[in-house]
Amino acid sequence: MTSHAMTSSGKSRFPTGPRARRTVSALLAALIVAGPARAATDIQVVDFSAENLSADNEEVLEPGLVQALQSQLFVGGPLSLGTDTVGVVNHLRWFQGMLVEQPAAPNAGLIYLNTLGHAMTFTVLDPSAEGYEVYIDQTLVGRISVNQALDPLVEARLQPMVASVDVGDGNGLQPFSEPSTGSQLVRVNADVPPELAQVVVDESETFLVPGDFVGDRTFTVQFDSAPSPALTNVFGNAGAGEGTHQFGVPAPLPQFQYGDYTSPRTLGHAVIVRIVSKNPLPGDTDGDGVDDDTDNCPLSSNPLQEDSNNNGVGDLCEAPFGC
Repeated sequence: MTSHAMTSSGKSRFPTGPRARRTVSALLAALIVAGPARAATDIQVVDFSAENLSADNEEVLEPGLVQALQSQLFVGGPLSLGTDTVGVVNHLRWFQGMLVEQPAAPNAGLIYLNTLGHAMTFTVLDPSAEGYEVYIDQTLVGRISVNQALDPLVEARLQPMVASVDVGDGNGLQPFSEPSTGSQLVRVNADVPPELAQVVVDESETFLVPGDFVGDRTFTVQFDSAPSPALTNVFGNAGAGEGTHQFGVPAPLPQFQYGDYTSPRTLGHAVIVRIVSKNPLPGDTDGDGVDDDTDNCPLSSNPLQEDSNNNGVGDLCEAPFGC
């Protein structure tokens, strides 16, 4: 398993060492199962690549207008997720914020939009024609904060990132209503500011990609807000406010009051693609080169299959050895 973090430019932001591995390991701890010495499937995932599609920015436009979007993409794969399952993972984390301190009315309302997204491409090899199903497991965890300092209206929302899948049939990326993801609108419109509204986003979903897959095939799985930007912040015609999307990356600028959020859950948008064999091969639990369905001592390695009394139970699994 390999893992690393990339910015929206695709360049590595952190070393591909223990820190990055721990991030992905924490995400997958509940799913990864240590498989036997010999897997029960010949299916493999190769040529895995990932891309951060987010439009990062970080700037102070003027003293009363600050915006930032900073994202990190952690990737891992190929992974062994059991005796009949392999997979890959993308984990996008980000902070997005707008801080506005504009003069009193009359002004035009302010709307700020940012693009967010990520994609992964990989090839499935199925040399034994077992056939397989493709599952997409996703979680979205973070917090959206809206702080109304003076303005009569401040709101923020994470619009849906549309899920698209290319199953390698020549038809390209096809959008699906599920497992697209987003959040509810967070709004403050109080008569007497200041006012703070916050919502914690915590969603999980599993999606089965339609199709009858057998043999080698290249897939692309993409979550993207284009052409409609996912991150929105809206401010009314006067006053001041702050809207922030806190999904695993600390605020890159000190001006943001609500820049950090911690949770026992893994923050950000995590996507695990699982390739599950339809017809797994016999396993070899003890790694002795003999399949479990014919091994006379399947839990202890006995490559010669010695059975002195010809009772179908290997000598290693009978007294005095005990198995």
